[in-house]
Amino acid sequence: MSRKIILANLGMILVTMIWGITFVMVKDALNDAPPFIFLALRKGLAFAAGVIYLNRNIKKITTLEIIGGLVCALALYAGYSFQNFGLILTTPSKSAFITSVSVILVPVLLIICRLQKIEIKIWIIISSIFLK
Repeated sequence: MSRKIILANLGMILVTMIWGITFVMVKDALNDAPPFIFLALRKGLAFAAGVIYLNRNIKKITTLEIIGGLVCALALYAGYSFQNFGLILTTPSKSAFITSVSVILVPVLLIICRLQKIEIKIWIIISSIFLK
């Protein structure tokens, strides 16, 4: 195996571990702060970092990009809100499982909503996950 493949695999393992750990960290944080306050602080810090990162390029943002960003932000906020409330009522491992299953459902929703054709290899991967 080449060095690039090994590094890519190790990177995926590291990202997966960090992703999994965040569910436990958020569950602990929700013991100290209500879900909406926690979410506002978390996403507010991300917004501030984004503004700092954009810096001079912020003047180039179009109205269409602002509207698209607001729509995406609203959907993301709703998703995180439901997930945070769910974490209050269940374990981090169950929440992570539900989140990971939602990723698998994306191709199914794309077909149902007639938004995109899905390649056969994606269906093979999805079916192999459910057949295990």
